[in-house]
Amino acid sequence: MGPSGSGKSTLLSCALGLIRPDRGSVEVAGRDVVPLRSGAVARHRARHVGMVFQFGELLPELSAVENVMLAAMLGGARRSRSLNAAEELLHELGISDSSVATGSLSGGERQRVAIARALVNRPSLVLADEPTGALDDANRDRVSRLLYSLPSRWGCGLLVVTHDQDVASGATHVARILDGKIAVEAPA
Repeated sequence: MGPSGSGKSTLLSCALGLIRPDRGSVEVAGRDVVPLRSGAVARHRARHVGMVFQFGELLPELSAVENVMLAAMLGGARRSRSLNAAEELLHELGISDSSVATGSLSGGERQRVAIARALVNRPSLVLADEPTGALDDANRDRVSRLLYSLPSRWGCGLLVVTHDQDVASGATHVARILDGKIAVEAPA
């Protein structure tokens, strides 16, 4: 958590290997990504990190299943495996008609499609950048519960960036960022 401009998104960019810190290390799935070359970082990210963006960042002209399949295929899965995995995930996340273009889905549905896309390659770590910022309260709560269930259900780590205290209250640990410095609070 932290105010705008405090470094929350920069932290995610470091975990993704998009930004290299001036000093220290950034360990993701047991590997320091800081010294890796760009190709190695991209391969590591594709295998180990799923990303959920604030506005989903889906391709609106593609269906829900096509958006999720695309991520699987970019991760190296064959078309048939990608289709099966995408349909299974979307069904589990409550997307009843996966053939509808994502541009016509509600905000909550789009975020669930974005979560499916982040999970399709079975990442070690799921990163979420203000994933509920554009949602109404009911969808915010539903998406938050879903995100916080991922570590136990999927065996992955989860890092959620938010400025919303209600969203942060579901976390097992909360770190606050202020002026680029991180302070971890004791679990409740």
